[in-house]
Amino acid sequence: MKEKFTIYGSSYSNGEEKEFEKEFEIDFGDSLENFGETDNLLSLLENPLSLILGGGNVKIKGRKRFALIITFFALTNTTLFGYSLYRLVTTGFTGEKLFYVFIVLCFGIGLTINAGYWAYLFIRTETMKLVYESSKPLVERLCEIAVEKVTGFLKGKSKVGNKELTNFIDFAKEINEGFKSMPYFLRLAIIYMLKKIPIAKFILERKNDFLSKDKQIGATLLFQQIDKFALKKFEKNNTYWVFWLWPLNVIWMLLFIIFMID
Repeated sequence: MKEKFTIYGSSYSNGEEKEFEKEFEIDFGDSLENFGETDNLLSLLENPLSLILGGGNVKIKGRKRFALIITFFALTNTTLFGYSLYRLVTTGFTGEKLFYVFIVLCFGIGLTINAGYWAYLFIRTETMKLVYESSKPLVERLCEIAVEKVTGFLKGKSKVGNKELTNFIDFAKEINEGFKSMPYFLRLAIIYMLKKIPIAKFILERKNDFLSKDKQIGATLLFQQIDKFALKKFEKNNTYWVFWLWPLNVIWMLLFIIFMID
């Protein structure tokens, strides 16, 4: 899928700010069929229940895992609650023990909800990964715009802070003003993702490379750093926490039942 866009912005040259207009075409390829499907993904992010129930329609990883984790924790805590009721009856009923059984019920529900929430975050991150993959061509063009703007801005300046450079680049403004034909949710998601990436830091760390090399090379360098950072973050998305939370859930609840109810 190809889309044509026109970007209006400003760059610095010899200490003077100059306006520029840049037309280009972005080939979004086959990562997602069209903006409509991408927009559908983003609308799912706004509704957790729809994301969990409808995520399978766009091949989001994690929906079955979510159901498995919820079922696993729910069955475990239901069994532990049943055991606490059994101990309440067999060891002699008292109001104090009944209160402890109520605590077991509350903690069981709380831990199951907590596990479900973490599993939901896994699905949400997988969705954001799909959105990022579909938006890579756009991110590449934004890197070109960033390099176009900052090369002149950095020349002659001995010290520029991260905050100052971030405010100068202002990707949110570039996206909202230059890509108005894109769905609102898509623009919002790209802005959100870019704000999580220390782009100004990347530029300042390799300031000399950006100033000494061709702008296109500089844009490629910046995109490679952004892509590496984003993919590394997505790789950390997993459900390994189940392997320590579930045993902790079981051990803590059993000890509580044994020492407080028995």
